[in-house]
Formats: sequence, C-alpha cells, structure tokens
Amino acid sequence: MSKFQLVPLTKMADIFDHLREPVSQAERNKRIGSFPYYGATGQIGTIDDYKQEGKYVLLGEDGAPFLEPNKVKAYIVEGKCWVNNHAHVLKGKEGICDDDFLCYALNYADYSNAVTGSTRLKLPQNMMGNLLIPKPTLKEQKTIAQKYKLQLSEIKKTREAVELQLKELDQIKVKLQEKAMDILKDVPRLPLEHFLEGIEAGKSIKTTELPAKKDELGVLKVSAVSWNKFQSDEAKSVYPNYKPQEHHRVKQGDLIISRANTIELVGAVVLVEQDYPNRLLSDKTLRLIIANEKEIYPEFLLHVLKLPEARNHIEENATGTSDSMRNISQKTINKIPVPDANSIKQKEIIKLFEDTSEQFKCAEDSLKIIFEEVKLLPSKLLNEVFELK
Repeated sequence: MSKFQLVPLTKMADIFDHLREPVSQAERNKRIGSFPYYGATGQIGTIDDYKQEGKYVLLGEDGAPFLEPNKVKAYIVEGKCWVNNHAHVLKGKEGICDDDFLCYALNYADYSNAVTGSTRLKLPQNMMGNLLIPKPTLKEQKTIAQKYKLQLSEIKKTREAVELQLKELDQIKVKLQEKAMDILKDVPRLPLEHFLEGIEAGKSIKTTELPAKKDELGVLKVSAVSWNKFQSDEAKSVYPNYKPQEHHRVKQGDLIISRANTIELVGAVVLVEQDYPNRLLSDKTLRLIIANEKEIYPEFLLHVLKLPEARNHIEENATGTSDSMRNISQKTINKIPVPDANSIKQKEIIKLFEDTSEQFKCAEDSLKIIFEEVKLLPSKLLNEVFELK
C-alpha cells in the first residue's frame, strides 16, 4: 500500500502527444542525423530533424513491459528529439508535479487497470485516468527525485563494474575458441545438414503477456536460448485448455537453436539437460535432430556452433533490416560449416571447453546473479520510497 495518496495520472501530468510522429525504418535509413529518435522503451535510432525541444517524460503506449514491475515503462528525454507514436509525451503539471518524480512514479505504478489488449498490451490516452500514481507535496517530490537520482547513479557504477568483469570473461572465452579453431584447422568441413536427420520447428501459439510459472504451460521466448544454459523461465504463459502436440514439448537432450533474435544472438544454441514438459518450442526456436550420435556428439556440435566460423556464416546470412531482430532460415542453418572431426578430436574439443566450463560457470553465474540483483535495485528502492513499511 502506498504511503501517499494515489491520484489519476491526468491530475499530475499534461499530455503532449501532438508532438510525436512516426517515421518508417526505411525512411529513417535515408534521414540518419544527429537527433535522437525515441520509441516505447528508449532510443531506437537517429534522424535529421526534431519535433520537440526541452525536458519531457516518455511513457510507452504499446510495446512496454506494463505488467512487469521490475522493468522500465517511462524515461526522461531532454533537448531536441523526435518521438514516434509508440510513446506518450508527458510533462508534470506546473506547480503540481516534478518531471523527474513523474518518471519515477510511472515506473512504480500498477498498470493492470489501465492497459488494454490480450496479446500486445496498450495504454491508450483515454485510459490514463485509470492509472494511479502517488501524490506527495511538490517539495517531497523534489526531495524524493534528488535522492533517487543519486541512488541510480551509484547503481549505474556498480552495473558498469560487473559488465566490465563479464567482458573480461568473454576475452578469455575468445582465447579458448582460438585454441579450438587451431585444433580443428586441418579438419574438412561439411554442411550441418550432413549430420542431421532434420530440424523441427515449434508453433506460433497465442499467449498472454505474463511469464509462465514452473507449473504452467509456457511457450519459449527467444531469450530462453542463451550462450551458456537453457533458460526455462524465459517463457510466456499459454491460455488455459490449450492442448500441445507432444513433439513441441522440450525434453532432455534437445539441441535448440534460435531462428530470430538480435544479430549477436540469432542462431544461439543450447543443449537441454533435463525434461521440461511444461515448456513448448515456439516457431522461433528449432530443435536440431542429430542423425547419428556416434558420428557426431551433441556436446561437440554444441561447441562448434558457437565458434567464429559458424557465427560468421549465421550473421552473414541473417535477414532483416533492424539490428534488434534478425532471422535465419532453415536453409541457412543447414549450410552452417561443421568440422567433420573424428571422435578423438571431438572429445578433445569437448574436454577443452568442459575443463574450464565449471570455473567459468561459477564466475559467470556469480556475476550474473549480482547483475540481476543490481537490475532489481531501482524497483526495490522505488517500493521503499512509496510503500508503507
């Protein structure tokens, strides 16, 4: 429960949505300039002109994580910029609401009674009266905003320190990959399809916007497939009474590859360590079915699909105009070059990575736990600011 009175957003902020204007990606590609171009959750490019100048609070209209309490829905912009139609343009009412406080309050607010839609949530302008935010005095608002801004600055420093350590781990991984490539340098290459019986795609299933609990049926998001370990909690819940096909369920030994993601993560691959009967492959996550595991070990294939040779093939053949979402076809996947190594060399590669994997896993897991805790700090601090103890 909030320690402050909750009032409708429209009582605290003026709306300047007339300042926003969408520009297509194709048009922006012709108009790259020095002015930031903003969308629902942040800057998505630059453009050669601006539509607004000054300090404003941008709040996602659609595409924002409204029902995820630990994620940002609103952010501050200052100076000359251009905003598209996926973000509302707001400013605190003169003498009533501080802009910085408004932004923080919007990241604390409960959006469940203000958003509409089942598959893609939207916050229409006519629903803003349903969005309640805290209303301390203006003096209290400025004190809260000043203190919270300082805390965010310290959190940023901590996050950057952890990111630096993660980058150092990445550099060590690069050296390991170079050693693996040296072991395999004289081994002939064959297309991946030579080693596969086939590729099984998941299905495009209508889901809610809510994350699936462990005991709920959930469809994998592309974020479930990372470079190190299968993330079973990265799934969206399925509507009740859906009856999945059995071959869409995730099971132990599945070698799963993503067909859509950022340029760095498209084609990411993981080997699933146990059965997950409540997790379903999506149409963007594919199962690689090895034809003969005596010819090529799944663990070997897992490692070589992460090597620069395979990554170069994937990134060069990925399609899409936006770096935030690239796609690869099954044809591209089938043509990934794979070393046709004998069992001795395969075991050597597996051992190379497994000998260091536990050390890496401990270090990386520890850093990622810290990183995740740091990411949650802003919302925890907001709760401390606004909630009764």
